[in-house]
Amino acid sequence: MDKIKKIIKKIKDGFFKDAVSELRWIYQLLADYKWGIAGYTVLTLVSMVITLSFTLQTKTLVDNLVSGSWRGVLYVTIYYVGVGSVNVCLSMLSQRMSAKVSAKVKTEISVKTYRRIISADWEIVTEHHSGDLMTRMHEDIATIATSTVGWIPSVASQMIQIIISAGVIIYYDFSMLFIILLVAPIILIGSRIFLGKMYKSTMKQRNIASEVMSLYKETFQHLQSVKSFGLVPEFDRRMQKKQAVRQDIDMEVNKYSIGSWSVMYVSGQIAALICLGWAVYHVYQGIISLGTMTLLITLASTVSTAFHSFIQLIPTAVGTISSAERIRTILDLPEETVENADQYEELYKRSMEKGISLEIAHMNFHYKNGKQVFEDVSCKAEPGEIVAFVGPSGEGKTTMLRILLGIVKAQGTICLSTEGMSLPISTAARRLMAYVPQGNTMMNGTIAENLRMLKPDATDEEVVEALKEACAYEFVRKLPDGIHHNIGESGIGFSEGQNQRLAIARALMCRTPILLLDEATSALDVATERKVLANLMKGQKKRTCILTTHRPSVLTMCDRIYRIASEKVQEIGDDEIRDIMNEF
Repeated sequence: MDKIKKIIKKIKDGFFKDAVSELRWIYQLLADYKWGIAGYTVLTLVSMVITLSFTLQTKTLVDNLVSGSWRGVLYVTIYYVGVGSVNVCLSMLSQRMSAKVSAKVKTEISVKTYRRIISADWEIVTEHHSGDLMTRMHEDIATIATSTVGWIPSVASQMIQIIISAGVIIYYDFSMLFIILLVAPIILIGSRIFLGKMYKSTMKQRNIASEVMSLYKETFQHLQSVKSFGLVPEFDRRMQKKQAVRQDIDMEVNKYSIGSWSVMYVSGQIAALICLGWAVYHVYQGIISLGTMTLLITLASTVSTAFHSFIQLIPTAVGTISSAERIRTILDLPEETVENADQYEELYKRSMEKGISLEIAHMNFHYKNGKQVFEDVSCKAEPGEIVAFVGPSGEGKTTMLRILLGIVKAQGTICLSTEGMSLPISTAARRLMAYVPQGNTMMNGTIAENLRMLKPDATDEEVVEALKEACAYEFVRKLPDGIHHNIGESGIGFSEGQNQRLAIARALMCRTPILLLDEATSALDVATERKVLANLMKGQKKRTCILTTHRPSVLTMCDRIYRIASEKVQEIGDDEIRDIMNEF
């Protein structure tokens, strides 16, 4: 008895525990579509009952043929034609309903997952490679939407078909029950052996698919670098290696799938053959009629077919459970908390005349991976100032801007204030800031569409004005379509300096009191760089501009300069600025 309890506990704590948990989560997620799924289930079951009724008519048909009752044969024929036509219509309707519900489910899960990714805690999201997130969004959601909507109807239909058919067989020949009881344990044990292994292999299959997608994305995103450095053979080798691993895992999944299928299918076929032999023997003994034997053979075949269909659902079910776990992981990511939104809106209104001051006092920060970036840091920026953060790469310049944007959270005092009002930094502080990050951040679409992302109702004149302030209009106006010129993926078609100026113009559309520039002028020549910065401050006298830079050419325009190094931030004077410029 203790051994049996241990086996039961192992089953509960293994694959089946995970499966039940994921299935419960899936159908909680699909709660809004329960009536659509229920309607589809009812239609499927009605269609299945009609199909079984055809099977039951075979006994009447054969017995009438043997006895020469042509009226009975005509009755069965009319029944086949009439009810069969209804069944065709039901099948068409159920397929349409299934497609409609699946499409809605896919849309909803996609929207929920996408929304959670873009609103979740940034540090946690970036633990997932973008290629992995794309695989989950595309393949895993499609698997869930396609499979789960049909699960209840398919499983219910196949199980009821098996139960009713077995019940009718037993009704006409009770001795068939012992054959069913003999085969059932073999089927259950076989499924227990292979399902857990299939689940683990399917999870590996999903993970390697994410790795392949990640390599695709990185290769295509950096294709110019791959070619320039002669890395085509290296990346080809990497892809071959990934695909070889993927092939091995696919074959492993197939092996366990075949193993599970073979045990269950062969058991069912053996049962069907035994039933056939037993039925023929009973006809020979005169216990049942030829029509009854035909019915039993047909029902045995029906049970076998239904059982085979049920078995084919198992790999799909295992794959769906694996996909559900991967999507559930994303939907369980913690969201960013928005604090002081109303107060920041008021602070924004008050800042229109006086601008915004920034004060950081005794700030400490480390990433969740444990890397310490800042220790006991203090600095400030006042309205109308250009404040620069300089220092070696990797010392925390970009991290400083992330802290100001509320993307990561630091300990200590970090406040934004205007006359009579002061608030601690939070995600709501982004209302006051325009940000130009490092690298090429222009998106697919026209120049005007890119700029209007931050101000959808902007006129063409406002777009042109922002481009002029960023010193970008001089090359934009020469384009065939002007501001309606289409930007290629990642800014293809423009130089790095042109893309930087377009990104600055986009940020200016916000007309915020604070502007953050992260190496945003690194690709500009010195004259253009100085002109852009002068325009930024001229256009809005009370704007606070905070920038990071490696280039000393801009330092002479800055009102305050801080050096970031060794977890510290220190303001530097004229002598140190000259030293930096001489070193450059």
